[in-house]
Amino acid sequence: MPEIQETVQVIPGSKLLWRIAARPSHSSQMYNFTNFAMMLNELDDEMKGVLAPTDCRFRPDIRAMESGNMDFAGAEKERLEEKQRAARKERAKSEEEWRTRWFRQDINQHTRTPDWIYTGKYWERNYEDCPDIY
Repeated sequence: MPEIQETVQVIPGSKLLWRIAARPSHSSQMYNFTNFAMMLNELDDEMKGVLAPTDCRFRPDIRAMESGNMDFAGAEKERLEEKQRAARKERAKSEEEWRTRWFRQDINQHTRTPDWIYTGKYWERNYEDCPDIY
């Protein structure tokens, strides 16, 4: 295992909250993920009611892959990609521009560089106009 390297730009005055840990011994059976990465896609029943319907934890292809159903996962991934292409094609017809919902491009006030800035709206839990992406 290589020595841990700092790969993020530290903002002056900030506090370190988390540092990457070594991969667990069984990580080769879990796509070489760390324990943290393996937990990111967990989806329990309590979370289903508060997550946006576009949350990646609802992706049927990933769920199938995690269950070991690789044939179905591949078919689902292809279906989702076709659905995305069709949606993009429809937007192009109406010249509708795709806009992100919870982030906007702007200048980061700490680094003074272009960045994606959180709008703060995710926690309002207003998912009425979320597209059906799955």
